[in-house]
Amino acid sequence: MDEQTFRSKYGSWAFVAGASEGIGAAFATRLAELGLNLFLVARREDLLEETAQRIRRRSPAVQVETQALDLAAPDLLARLAHLDGRDVGLCVYNAAYAAIQPFLDHSVEQLGAHLDVNCRGPLLLAHQFAHRFRQRAQSGEPASGGIILMSSMVGFAGTSLLGAYAASKSFLVTLGESLYHELGESGTDVLVCVAGATRTPGYLGSEPHYGWFKPTVAEPEQVVEEALAALGKKPVQVAGAGNRITLFVMQRLLGRALATRFMNHTIKQTFSHRD
Repeated sequence: MDEQTFRSKYGSWAFVAGASEGIGAAFATRLAELGLNLFLVARREDLLEETAQRIRRRSPAVQVETQALDLAAPDLLARLAHLDGRDVGLCVYNAAYAAIQPFLDHSVEQLGAHLDVNCRGPLLLAHQFAHRFRQRAQSGEPASGGIILMSSMVGFAGTSLLGAYAASKSFLVTLGESLYHELGESGTDVLVCVAGATRTPGYLGSEPHYGWFKPTVAEPEQVVEEALAALGKKPVQVAGAGNRITLFVMQRLLGRALATRFMNHTIKQTFSHRD
């Protein structure tokens, strides 16, 4: 999609949550190249501002505003109320919380963070932005907006060491599929982008050790390009050919029980050295 078409379809501003690094920063960079002004949110203010400055240098015609914000905040929507007057036509929710450890080692606070950041945050923001998009559509504008929710391959099978994270990512797949059909009737495009291993600071910082199965590690920019190309065309985009093949084997050939055993074995090989 060219810059003019994209901008006319999704408005002049994009909101990106979890934009300080990795896939979120790649989304912000690409959307700026497409001519959208940016409102970027992340918890770490220093990294967020570094990303913003880098985008300002690369795309000087684009406005970039930032807000340091914990997306687990109980008053999340109130803290973003100042966006009400902006022509935000695209919401990208990339933020996530993941504690890689046995379930019984989680604190109550960590369990709550999985729910607040990975489920409550995108649920509330999707609801908030979808209301705005519907108002735009009702005002006679040709398109109402778009919502992109980032999920993960582990959302398709429960797994040790990542149980709470995997469950929260499964929630996003179901939510996004539901909204794709329901909101699509009024012109809002909804996409769940499912990423596998991706070369982000978070993934590399987890120090993965590979066994007999070594996944293809994607670049953030590749994930973003696939997501933007799929937006408005399908409810779920699994990024990367290798991930699509893996998911096909898991769902169509192995069945649920064997797929879950495969995922557990792979995750234990990759992360059990952290125990």
